[in-house]
Amino acid sequence: MWARKRIDILWSDLALGLLATAVPIDRRRLAGRIEALWAPAGDGLACLSVRSGLDLLLSALDLPPGSEILMTAVTIDDMRRIVDAHGLTAVPVDLDPADMSPAVDALERAATSRTRAIVVAHLFGGRVDLVPILSWAHARGVLVIEDCAQAFCGPADRGHPESDVAMFSFGSIKTCTALGGALLRVRERAAIERMRSLQSKWPSQRRTGFAAKIVKYAGLKFLSGPWVFSCFVHGCRRLGYDYDALLNRWVRGFASADLLARLRRQPSAPLLALLLHRLRTFDHARLASRSAKGELLARHLKKRCQEPFLAPLGGQAQTETHRHTHWVFPILCREPERVIAALVAAGFDANRGGSLVALPAPADRPELHPAIAAEAVRNLVYLPCYADLPDRELARMADVVAQATGQQAAVPALPLRPATGRNARVSPRRVPVSDGWQRHAEERRFGASDLSA
Repeated sequence: MWARKRIDILWSDLALGLLATAVPIDRRRLAGRIEALWAPAGDGLACLSVRSGLDLLLSALDLPPGSEILMTAVTIDDMRRIVDAHGLTAVPVDLDPADMSPAVDALERAATSRTRAIVVAHLFGGRVDLVPILSWAHARGVLVIEDCAQAFCGPADRGHPESDVAMFSFGSIKTCTALGGALLRVRERAAIERMRSLQSKWPSQRRTGFAAKIVKYAGLKFLSGPWVFSCFVHGCRRLGYDYDALLNRWVRGFASADLLARLRRQPSAPLLALLLHRLRTFDHARLASRSAKGELLARHLKKRCQEPFLAPLGGQAQTETHRHTHWVFPILCREPERVIAALVAAGFDANRGGSLVALPAPADRPELHPAIAAEAVRNLVYLPCYADLPDRELARMADVVAQATGQQAAVPALPLRPATGRNARVSPRRVPVSDGWQRHAEERRFGASDLSA
């Protein structure tokens, strides 16, 4: 069975991260090195997570109680909870499912005299065209905050140059994961200095906790191979466990209880060391391969399926400078459970996800209920799609989707077997990166200078 997702990290990266937990490293100097390399203008900040960064930003802005933050209506619920915790009101803005972007007229309907900022989430590996949003917001003195957690494109990516804040995540299942960490670019110097000062008073993430996380994700990485994952699913079924619920619990980022206390931590030195290493050795070729697989699967689905599919949801979310990277591959369908059952039976670990929600409208403004976003969240299915999936399996998956919705005659199932020959996984060349990052190529090691930073 093909697992729903592969963790974007090498075994050598995990080993280096574990080594860093046992070596004394100056956390503050290491954070400064990362920030200076990623954002030479001095407008970068390393945090524990994007959630932590949003909490810091709202604390630094110190907006009047009751101020409104517009948010693109599909998001994770923790983002709303953080806004609420600061005495602010999160207001949803409904989306176009083709590119998951808010229209200017939707912004106009949602905005009031209390609107102070808008958080635009770039979802599923796509990139929203920010030009009309920036024009609308800056004409009204509204801050534009980009949530790029799902859309990182490489070490030179710092978001749109005209946005006020851009937030990038390196969480456990994100592109270029360091099993945690985030980078924020904040245009206003006074705001980022206040954020730096606030974060310096927080306790640091524990090294032992980070070491345990590395061990856990090493296990999940081992589990994601086709044959091992098949054995895992079969074993869970024999023992009466819901493997889907187990996986969702294992990869959950932050527990719901005491959310702010868990967010208000500085990233540990080992996490920062691993993040620096991941950025320096960023694999552009592998990202391009994942993007190409997503485009191929989209073409297969378009050829075989008619509405109600959008293949993929938000598939048109790309700009002249950022192509869609297909971090995940969601589709919409009227009977998601039926489609998932057919895909799982055929050897594809499709799932409903669970972290994304449709942001509810404020109690006093029910007319802002995001109907499109709510319908999308209710009916989306995530298909496995990553660089290691052979092309023939992508075509077979599209056939299964079409069969499950009655849109195509029965197609004989191909036997599931591991990739071989030209479809086998080939470790791609490390592509050099630019903008101040070291240009070491293919087999760069975690040097002593990194560990002693």
